[in-house]
Amino acid sequence: GAYNASKFALEGIADALRVELRPWRIKVVLIEPGPVATDLWGKAPEQHAATLAALDPETRELYAGHLANVPRVIKTMQRLAVSPDKVVDRIERALTASKPRARYYVNPGSRAQLAGYAATPTAVFDAVIGRVTGVPRRA
Repeated sequence: GAYNASKFALEGIADALRVELRPWRIKVVLIEPGPVATDLWGKAPEQHAATLAALDPETRELYAGHLANVPRVIKTMQRLAVSPDKVVDRIERALTASKPRARYYVNPGSRAQLAGYAATPTAVFDAVIGRVTGVPRRA
Protein backbone atom coordinates (compact mmCIF):
# COMPACT_ATOMS: atom_id res chain seq x y z
CA GLY A 1 0.00 0.00 0.00
CA ALA A 2 2.69 2.51 0.96
CA TYR A 3 4.69 1.73 -2.17
CA ASN A 4 1.63 2.25 -4.38
CA ALA A 5 0.75 5.46 -2.54
CA SER A 6 4.20 6.88 -3.24
CA LYS A 7 3.78 6.15 -6.97
CA PHE A 8 0.31 7.70 -6.94
CA ALA A 9 1.79 10.83 -5.33
CA LEU A 10 4.37 11.08 -8.13
CA GLU A 11 1.59 10.83 -10.70
CA GLY A 12 -0.37 13.57 -8.93
CA ILE A 13 2.54 15.98 -8.74
CA ALA A 14 3.41 15.35 -12.39
CA ASP A 15 -0.19 16.11 -13.40
CA ALA A 16 -0.19 19.31 -11.33
CA LEU A 17 3.20 20.47 -12.62
CA ARG A 18 2.23 19.78 -16.23
CA VAL A 19 -0.66 22.25 -15.87
CA GLU A 20 1.17 24.81 -13.71
CA LEU A 21 4.27 24.97 -15.93
CA ARG A 22 2.37 25.10 -19.21
CA PRO A 23 2.54 28.94 -19.51
CA TRP A 24 6.34 28.65 -19.75
CA ARG A 25 6.16 25.77 -22.23
CA ILE A 26 7.91 23.47 -19.74
CA LYS A 27 6.94 19.89 -20.50
CA VAL A 28 6.36 17.45 -17.66
CA VAL A 29 6.49 13.80 -18.58
CA LEU A 30 5.68 10.78 -16.44
CA ILE A 31 7.47 7.50 -17.11
CA GLU A 32 5.34 4.60 -15.84
CA PRO A 33 7.57 1.53 -15.88
CA GLY A 34 5.58 -0.95 -13.81
CA PRO A 35 7.76 -3.61 -12.16
CA VAL A 36 11.43 -3.33 -13.12
CA ALA A 37 14.05 -6.08 -12.74
CA THR A 38 16.02 -4.42 -9.92
CA ASP A 39 17.06 -5.40 -6.41
CA LEU A 40 13.60 -4.40 -5.18
CA TRP A 41 12.17 -7.55 -6.77
CA GLY A 42 15.37 -9.59 -6.89
CA LYS A 43 15.82 -9.46 -3.12
CA ALA A 44 12.10 -9.47 -2.28
CA PRO A 45 11.93 -13.12 -1.14
CA GLU A 46 14.71 -12.58 1.40
CA GLN A 47 13.20 -9.28 2.55
CA HIS A 48 9.81 -10.91 2.99
CA ALA A 49 11.31 -13.74 5.04
CA ALA A 50 13.17 -11.25 7.25
CA THR A 51 10.07 -9.12 7.75
CA LEU A 52 7.99 -12.19 8.56
CA ALA A 53 10.57 -13.40 11.09
CA ALA A 54 10.55 -10.01 12.82
CA LEU A 55 6.78 -9.92 13.32
CA ASP A 56 5.31 -10.66 16.70
CA PRO A 57 2.90 -13.64 16.82
CA GLU A 58 -0.22 -11.44 17.13
CA THR A 59 0.64 -9.42 14.02
CA ARG A 60 1.62 -12.55 12.11
CA GLU A 61 -1.77 -14.09 12.94
CA LEU A 62 -3.67 -10.90 12.08
CA TYR A 63 -2.05 -10.70 8.63
CA ALA A 64 -1.72 -14.44 7.98
CA GLY A 65 -3.95 -14.35 4.91
CA HIS A 66 -2.03 -11.48 3.37
CA LEU A 67 1.40 -12.86 4.19
CA ALA A 68 0.69 -16.34 2.86
CA ASN A 69 0.22 -14.97 -0.66
CA VAL A 70 3.21 -12.63 -0.76
CA PRO A 71 5.64 -15.22 -2.20
CA ARG A 72 3.24 -15.85 -5.12
CA VAL A 73 2.90 -12.11 -5.77
CA ILE A 74 6.68 -11.67 -5.64
CA LYS A 75 7.13 -14.43 -8.24
CA THR A 76 4.54 -12.79 -10.48
CA MET A 77 6.23 -9.38 -10.20
CA GLN A 78 9.62 -10.93 -10.91
CA ARG A 79 8.17 -12.61 -14.01
CA LEU A 80 6.54 -9.37 -15.23
CA ALA A 81 9.50 -7.11 -14.45
CA VAL A 82 11.00 -5.35 -17.44
CA SER A 83 14.67 -4.75 -18.02
CA PRO A 84 16.05 -1.40 -16.79
CA ASP A 85 17.22 -0.93 -20.39
CA LYS A 86 13.58 -0.67 -21.48
CA VAL A 87 13.00 2.07 -18.92
CA VAL A 88 16.09 3.93 -20.15
CA ASP A 89 14.80 3.61 -23.72
CA ARG A 90 11.47 5.24 -22.79
CA ILE A 91 13.24 8.03 -20.90
CA GLU A 92 15.47 8.68 -23.91
CA ARG A 93 12.43 8.66 -26.18
CA ALA A 94 10.66 11.21 -23.95
CA LEU A 95 13.73 13.46 -23.76
CA THR A 96 14.30 13.49 -27.51
CA ALA A 97 10.67 13.76 -28.69
CA SER A 98 9.79 17.03 -30.37
CA LYS A 99 6.32 16.75 -28.80
CA PRO A 100 6.65 14.49 -25.78
CA ARG A 101 3.58 12.70 -24.48
CA ALA A 102 2.37 13.26 -20.93
CA ARG A 103 2.86 9.56 -20.08
CA TYR A 104 5.09 6.80 -21.33
CA TYR A 105 4.28 3.24 -20.33
CA VAL A 106 7.09 0.70 -20.30
CA ASN A 107 5.33 -2.46 -19.21
CA PRO A 108 2.28 -3.40 -21.33
CA GLY A 109 0.53 -4.51 -18.14
CA SER A 110 0.57 -0.94 -16.81
CA ARG A 111 -1.50 0.34 -19.70
CA ALA A 112 -3.87 -2.62 -19.47
CA GLN A 113 -4.33 -2.04 -15.73
CA LEU A 114 -5.15 1.63 -16.32
CA ALA A 115 -7.67 0.75 -19.03
CA GLY A 116 -9.24 -1.90 -16.78
CA TYR A 117 -9.50 0.57 -13.93
CA ALA A 118 -11.21 3.16 -16.11
CA ALA A 119 -13.74 0.67 -17.49
CA THR A 120 -14.57 -1.24 -14.30
CA PRO A 121 -16.60 -0.26 -11.24
CA THR A 122 -14.29 0.46 -8.31
CA ALA A 123 -15.63 -2.33 -6.10
CA VAL A 124 -15.09 -4.90 -8.87
CA PHE A 125 -11.60 -3.63 -9.67
CA ASP A 126 -10.69 -3.65 -5.96
CA ALA A 127 -11.85 -7.26 -5.70
CA VAL A 128 -9.77 -8.25 -8.73
CA ILE A 129 -6.64 -6.51 -7.43
CA GLY A 130 -7.22 -8.05 -4.02
CA ARG A 131 -7.43 -11.47 -5.58
CA VAL A 132 -4.33 -10.97 -7.73
CA THR A 133 -2.30 -9.68 -4.78
CA GLY A 134 -3.60 -12.33 -2.41
CA VAL A 135 -5.56 -10.13 -0.02
CA PRO A 136 -8.11 -12.43 1.63
CA ARG A 137 -11.81 -11.65 1.31
CA ARG A 138 -12.28 -12.03 5.06
CA ALA A 139 -9.83 -11.94 7.93
